[in-house]
Amino acid sequence: MSFGYQVLAFGSFPSRGNPATSLVYLSVAGGGGGGSDVYQDRASGGGGGGGWLSATLNNLESSITVTVGAGGAGGNGGQGTNGSNSSIAMSGISTITSVGGGGGGGHTASTNLNGRSGGSGGGPANGASPGSGTAGQGYAGANYNYNSGGPGKASSITGSSVLYAGGGGGGGSTSYLGGGGGGTGGRSNSAFTGGAGTVNTGGGGGGGREALGGAGGKGIVIISFSNEFSDPAIDAGLTYSRSTSGNNVIYSFTSGSGSVTF
Repeated sequence: MSFGYQVLAFGSFPSRGNPATSLVYLSVAGGGGGGSDVYQDRASGGGGGGGWLSATLNNLESSITVTVGAGGAGGNGGQGTNGSNSSIAMSGISTITSVGGGGGGGHTASTNLNGRSGGSGGGPANGASPGSGTAGQGYAGANYNYNSGGPGKASSITGSSVLYAGGGGGGGSTSYLGGGGGGTGGRSNSAFTGGAGTVNTGGGGGGGREALGGAGGKGIVIISFSNEFSDPAIDAGLTYSRSTSGNNVIYSFTSGSGSVTF
């Protein structure tokens, strides 16, 4: 297997043949921000991973619109915010939407807060409830905040197996690890900001310990099609890279929104 990588500016590659008629996609939404507490004897939940969707898209129209979701902000004495959705839109089909990860639960001065629902749900503050996940895209948050983040889900669309959409670790008596791009949670006996989810994995942010929760990681949209087809033209509003794996051409969209014209 050969693998090449090239960062692109606006434009397109020389045509090799006809426009692609089908492609494989991976769409991962932004991860939820980690929660935050204000008391050392409390704990906060990690943010949920962004929704994960992958399938084959057949009967391509002349263009699709790709949107990459941002990660949610970490909480500041409360819940983290949800990540933003990632999507692929095309005429004639329902828009493919990965739902942003749920923000982690935290504490105000007097209240234990639930994790927010999302692609995967955010973990709760202790004594509260986890957020629910979106069917087919993720899972509910952990039932108790002293937990490592969920492991996420792997994809080999780029030619190598990569974990995406892992949950952020809870902030508690130790630094609980995030999974699949999720940030590490804060530890006790010290003001400790939760770790940020890894950019372009949709990982949730770690829960903060007497400090801010970590931000969720930005999502990603990846498409792959046979190299017998010509390359598309990409709108300037999208940041992307082009690579190859075997007989496939891969476009990884890492930021923005815009059309991809075949």
